[in-house]
Amino acid sequence: MAGDKYVFAANYSYLEPGWLGCCQPEVAIDKRAQLDSQDHSMVHYTIMVKNNAQTTMAARLTDQLPGGMSLLGASPAPESYDMNYIHWVLPELRPNEIRTILYNVHAARNGGYTNNVHLDASAVDGAGSSTADASAYVDVTDTGVAPKTARYDGWQPPDWNLNNSEEGISMEESMDDTGSQED
Repeated sequence: MAGDKYVFAANYSYLEPGWLGCCQPEVAIDKRAQLDSQDHSMVHYTIMVKNNAQTTMAARLTDQLPGGMSLLGASPAPESYDMNYIHWVLPELRPNEIRTILYNVHAARNGGYTNNVHLDASAVDGAGSSTADASAYVDVTDTGVAPKTARYDGWQPPDWNLNNSEEGISMEESMDDTGSQED
């Protein structure tokens, strides 16, 4: 009782049977992007996965391609590709093993592209799981097709030498003190 009111509380607990493990297994991931030196509409991506756990892990990677990019080829070949997502499965990643995935994409237009990859890994012996994320940014400039944005409900700014960055649209040229454009 609290004064003239009743107070009710409850608690639920769950104890996992068996010994607690030392540490959750951990898998690290890194991602890099590089423009092709000959074809500036091609981007080379590298994903590196390292098993820092003391047990063998099975991992699934989900790579989300930005709009305007399409897969050209990958090594190893992905489990699936549906125009937006690329999936790889690494069924056996031994302790301290590093796996590298290389793939190439084509950028349909100029602009900045941020590509994200998500990793879900589980210990083969059931000792736990791990997740990790990585991303890579590349600025594509020489495709011959102007940048496009989806920020303004489908409206696209005219091709007036505007720069579409993560911060928004800005003019490339500066204004002088009188408000007129400098040449």
